[in-house]
Amino acid sequence: MLSTYQFPISMLNRLNHGLPLVVSLPFLEEYRRINAQLIFLLNLRNRTSYLLSLATTSSLLGI
Repeated sequence: MLSTYQFPISMLNRLNHGLPLVVSLPFLEEYRRINAQLIFLLNLRNRTSYLLSLATTSSLLGI
């Protein structure tokens, strides 16, 4: 799997060399998939930190 940093550069190179857009469609699909994974991980991290802060607050308040 290409890293998220390498991917857009390689796609831009392909487009700059005048290759048809069809060639870059699989790359766009891969990019969308990576993006979806990143968004999911960010949401997961935010949810986890929210739950942790909730647990900390309730333990400090003695709830």
